Amino acid sequence: MFAVDQTMISVIIPFIMDDNVIDEWRQIRDLIFQSLRNAEKYLKCDVSKVANNMFEMRFTNKRRNIRIYCQEVRTSKTRYIILCELFDKKSTDIPKSVKNRIEGYSKRNYEIK
Repeated sequence: MFAVDQTMISVIIPFIMDDNVIDEWRQIRDLIFQSLRNAEKYLKCDVSKVANNMFEMRFTNKRRNIRIYCQEVRTSKTRYIILCELFDKKSTDIPKSVKNRIEGYSKRNYEIK
């Protein structure tokens, strides 16, 4: 199951529904549904040692290098992927402000209803 952090819903939903991105979104979604991790598309986030429950979706088709940072939340029956932060990675460095936001998302306790 997927959910989007309320503060980022107006940015993330239009991005993944864009005609140029939707096929890649479906590809990543299918990997997750199959409980697979793929270093090219969906993997544990290495931005910060503090954010150890964060993962990243990598959108790299058409010369993009865009990430959606996600928190995985598990209940007794279901794994939820909370889409938290959209980041267009233009260099190898991730700005401190983005790292801080990712660490902030990792500390949130999302309530699954």
